[in-house]
Amino acid sequence: MAGDGTQPGADANQLEVIHRFTGGTYFITRSIIPFDTTGRPTVTTASFYIQPAVKNADADSDSYSIVQATPATWNSIIAGDYDQLGTTKGATDITYGGLTVDVYAQWLMNATGRGWIADGTWDLGLRSARDIANSAPTGDDDVRFKSANNTGTSVDPYVDINATVEEDQGGVYLLQ
Repeated sequence: MAGDGTQPGADANQLEVIHRFTGGTYFITRSIIPFDTTGRPTVTTASFYIQPAVKNADADSDSYSIVQATPATWNSIIAGDYDQLGTTKGATDITYGGLTVDVYAQWLMNATGRGWIADGTWDLGLRSARDIANSAPTGDDDVRFKSANNTGTSVDPYVDINATVEEDQGGVYLLQ
């Protein structure tokens, strides 16, 4: 679920993170990814995985961040949720060059990011690091990630959670 603050994104199969300056106009797009981890174990490590579908950039290469998202409803994103993506990073950024189309990118979540994982429903956000820093783009950075709306589950974004409690074996939680 992506949007630019005026409307949710049109392509439900892609999650966009765009930070662009074109024709005298700035474009910034963010994405929100809902999860349902009802009954999840106590988290000790967690990684977020998502596959880039398209990459377009010029010399203004950016990095991409996961942040906490707090939309009005966890799985029905509206344009007004654009400002509900935080600025605190839940993992080390991944550079544009570190993303490969059709290959899962992994963000190893830090203690802050692991704290966002709820027993129930919750959301992650994808933002450009320059967007978070309020740094104007000087060129075109455009990454579109695959969403769970694609046919099948082989490209779905997911969070892999590991736990220390022996009876809880961790698990993979897919986007609902």
